[in-house]
Amino acid sequence: MREIFSLRNYNKKIIGDLSYTIIASLIFYAVTQLIVYPLINRQMGASYLGNVVYFVSVVTIISQPIGLSFCANRLRLKQHISANNGDYLLILSYYIAFAVAFAAFFSSFVLPISDIILFILYVATYILRLYATLEFRLTLNFKGLLIQTVILVGGYLLGLLLFFITGIWMIIFLAGETSAILYVLLRGSIFNYEKRTGLYNSIITKSVFMLILSNLVDVLIINGDKIIIRNMLDPFTVSVFFVVSMIGKTLAMLVGPIKNVSVSHLAVNNTLVTRTMFIKSLGLYCLLGATFYIFCIVATPLYVRLFYPDLLQHIGTLNLIVNAAQILIFVSSLLLMIMFVPLGPGSNMIIQLIFISIYLPLAIFMTGIFGVEGFAYALLFASILRLVLVTVIGLWKLPRTISEGACG
Repeated sequence: MREIFSLRNYNKKIIGDLSYTIIASLIFYAVTQLIVYPLINRQMGASYLGNVVYFVSVVTIISQPIGLSFCANRLRLKQHISANNGDYLLILSYYIAFAVAFAAFFSSFVLPISDIILFILYVATYILRLYATLEFRLTLNFKGLLIQTVILVGGYLLGLLLFFITGIWMIIFLAGETSAILYVLLRGSIFNYEKRTGLYNSIITKSVFMLILSNLVDVLIINGDKIIIRNMLDPFTVSVFFVVSMIGKTLAMLVGPIKNVSVSHLAVNNTLVTRTMFIKSLGLYCLLGATFYIFCIVATPLYVRLFYPDLLQHIGTLNLIVNAAQILIFVSSLLLMIMFVPLGPGSNMIIQLIFISIYLPLAIFMTGIFGVEGFAYALLFASILRLVLVTVIGLWKLPRTISEGACG
């Protein structure tokens, strides 16, 4: 009886944590996609918005793999090593220095000096804000993560007001990232000084590097569209693709919070994932994906008409193609999520590297010939391939039973 109550309480904990995390994500996307970006478009026009989205994507590509990888690494190794804040913060500082140097190099070709400084600060604060989420994930305190997200978007709204006064778009995001970091600095301990043990540098560095490569592919999948379209076509087309893919991409991005909760619980409780669990998950996620696809192709024109009426006539058949690709990415990402803890970053990286090695060259080739629709078809083909790869590797490498996994 005690075990039954314990299981019920554990399931309630997971449901509660997932609810907090999804609410946090919905708040984030509601503020950015329903307020910040539409107001930038209304104030400055679609081409200006396209450039903003492009540079935000560049910052995301530089920063997100580092911040997410340090979080996942510390969670995954929590049961195996006794590394402390000092160990992780030293290695993190090296990666931030590299990211800042790369950001300075890139921005020196495309931005004025005043904007270069803001761009560098944006990159650094984004990494630190992502790492700061460990404050809540290590202790499974997802209510705290929700509070941090509310503070983050509150900072965005304050920054939006400053944008209307100054005309500097990066101040929107700097205000949000800085607010969220300050909250953790004042209320948490993840940044507190602890003397380094120095015992686990090689383990942490190797694992983080593998995760960065895998997460970099994830981020390129989500943000590579803006980079390719902006450089091969124009900023206006970036805005068109951005708005038509928004609802599908938002659903795909919900994998992030779901993964945060799942990986945290799997790691903390050392749960084994079997082949049977994987097959059941595959069926469930495909059914979920089909439902979401119908929702996306109906909701996307309504969303564009309401928030970006000047772009409605440009979405055309992109609605069907792009949303199909985004939903396939959503399904395969959910499957990768449950494979992460039992199989580690190695299998994840192999899948992602195969995907990106096909996706990027094909997208560049198709965009050059057929324009934005060519890019959309390339994304769809690569997304189908990714789902097939994830399914094959999951069925091949996951144990058939819990006892088999424990012995392995």
